[in-house]
Amino acid sequence: MGQNQMQTNETNSHSMTDQERSHSVTLPKGEIKDLLLPNSLTASDQLVLVNAISYRGTWKYAFQKDQTTAMAFRLDESQSKPVQMMRLQGLLKLGSIKEPQVQVLEMPDAEDHLSMVIVLPSEDVGLGRVTREITYEKLNNWLGSANMKDAAVVLHLPQLRLDGYHQDLTSILAALGMTDVFDLSRANLSGITAGGGLVVSKIIHKATLEVTESGSESTFTNQTSKAENPEIFKVDRPFLLFILHKETKMILFYGRVSTP
Repeated sequence: MGQNQMQTNETNSHSMTDQERSHSVTLPKGEIKDLLLPNSLTASDQLVLVNAISYRGTWKYAFQKDQTTAMAFRLDESQSKPVQMMRLQGLLKLGSIKEPQVQVLEMPDAEDHLSMVIVLPSEDVGLGRVTREITYEKLNNWLGSANMKDAAVVLHLPQLRLDGYHQDLTSILAALGMTDVFDLSRANLSGITAGGGLVVSKIIHKATLEVTESGSESTFTNQTSKAENPEIFKVDRPFLLFILHKETKMILFYGRVSTP
C-alpha cells in the first residue's frame, strides 16, 4: 500500500441498522487474504477476534474505461509518478474551504445511500497539515450547504486500491475505553464458556477499498454531459478520501492517499 493509509470506522457511537450495513460493505469473497500473518498467534492466545471488510463502489456517474489515461501524480514539490487517471463527468457537490485551503468534492453512489468525499489540499498546503487539523466536526461543516454547491464537474481520479491492516487492535480499543474484555479479572464471556477464565487476546482487522472503472455501469446524464464549462477537479497530488453513509453522516472508510 506504499505510503497510503486506510481505516474503517469501528468506534462511532451510532449503531448501524441491517439496511445500512447492506449498503456499506460486501462480503470479501477471497478479496482479503493473509489475515493471519506468520507467527501472529502464540500459544498463550486464548480468543482472537478477526474482522475483514471490503468495499468497491458503484457510482452514480461512471468512470469510463476508455477515458482512463496516464497522467503525472505529484508526490511532493520535486517528485512525481505516472498513474492511471480515471475520468468522469457529472453533477456533483463541490466546495472550497479557505482555512486550511482545500477543495472538497462529494460524489454519490448509484443508490444514493453512500457518498465518496475527496479532500484535496491546495498546492500551497501540505497533506500533513490538513490531516493534523481535520476533525469529524470540521468535515461535517465543510460538507454543509453553506460550503457545498451543485456543479457540473469533470473529475480526474487515480485508480485506487487501499488496504488497511491492524495486526492487533487491543491497545487502540483499550485507549478508547474498551478494557474489561482484555482483563482476566473483569472479562465476562460466559456466553461463550461457562467456566470463566477467558479473555480476548487479540483483535485483527483488515479492510480493502477499491475505486476503479469496474462496477461503475451508470452513464452520464444528458444535462451534465453537455455542460459547456464544467469545473475541473484533478486529483493529481496527495489527498484524503472518505466513504460516508449519507443519512447518518457516519464515516465508514477513511484514507490518506500519498502514492496511488
